[in-house]
Amino acid sequence: MGFFESHTGSNLIWRNWVQNIAQHVNDPIYLQTHARVGYWEPCNECFRSPTLNPGYTATNYAYRGTYAQLVRMMQDARCIIKGNPDDAITALNTTCGQAGYPVIGIDPTAQMVVPDTAPGQAGTKQSPYARVMQNTLYCTCSNNSCSASSTGCPTGSGGSRAVDIIATHLYPNTYTPEQLPTQNANVRSYLSATDLAKPLWSIEGGWGQNTAAQVKNDPDLEAAFVARYHLMVWASGTTRAYWYGWDYSLTGTLWSPTAINGCSAQYANGYICRAGIAYQQVHDWLVGAVLTACSVDGTTWLCRLTESNGSPAQIIWDTSQTCSNGSCGTIQHLVAPEYIKYRDLTGATFAVSGSMVPVGIKPILLETK
Repeated sequence: MGFFESHTGSNLIWRNWVQNIAQHVNDPIYLQTHARVGYWEPCNECFRSPTLNPGYTATNYAYRGTYAQLVRMMQDARCIIKGNPDDAITALNTTCGQAGYPVIGIDPTAQMVVPDTAPGQAGTKQSPYARVMQNTLYCTCSNNSCSASSTGCPTGSGGSRAVDIIATHLYPNTYTPEQLPTQNANVRSYLSATDLAKPLWSIEGGWGQNTAAQVKNDPDLEAAFVARYHLMVWASGTTRAYWYGWDYSLTGTLWSPTAINGCSAQYANGYICRAGIAYQQVHDWLVGAVLTACSVDGTTWLCRLTESNGSPAQIIWDTSQTCSNGSCGTIQHLVAPEYIKYRDLTGATFAVSGSMVPVGIKPILLETK
């Protein structure tokens, strides 16, 4: 990237690449036929790094530099794209406006995203991935083998000042979606008050690889997972979540170009999966609604919300129930008399009879109107 060992080199290869790609996607002719790129993340899954996370021994690493070099990349990208003249370039002991870069401020309205982290599973030790994020933001180098001398981390809070959005990857394929609020709380525990005030996004997530996920490729369990996942992401205070991925054949499949098990309804020159239909339904439930709170009583989960029309509503499911071979178990649950109907994840609507509704692993939406 044009660094010297001390991270104070020109960084010219990186700077030229950022300048060229930012100019390309902001060209007026390009924008006539393409969406605007409004958010930039300098590095994807940098926690997969033998230098930032010495305990990481897999070969599919994403980064092999120092913290100081990573912060330099973040600051240079921010300068070239956003162009705030007062932003620091720590390695050069100067600012964006004084660094002498030939082009800055290509898109001042863009926002910079921190290299994402991934929370640890509930009940385990704190995630080294989250510590990598903490060290990137603040150069604390605490609770692992990171040190300023061994990894080059003299940047203080320069990483924090270089980002507008905190990002994570939420993949609860080894634990249930109901643990997501705990996982996000773990991520938040590493953040300063300044960064706690920034938006928290999950920029990639889902059940993970289809072959490894606990849903075991059961179409009904996949539909249940999608709904529970987005409800818990919402309840955890995450303000934006990106599912991975819509048409991926191996990971989080919601749509398939060919008819396969669980994906048989024709849609958009292919076949939408039951999980994809559930995605659409939970989207419709949540857009414009305001979440009050989610709670659990035994194995029964309840999320209270106010719908966009101002009416109270509840979303309810029970994790003791499951599905197999197209059949899903339920238990009868007593609801308040004002709830007169409910919707399921297929979009079907049913009348409430005798204030009792069938509750299973797949969430239902209770409505008063």
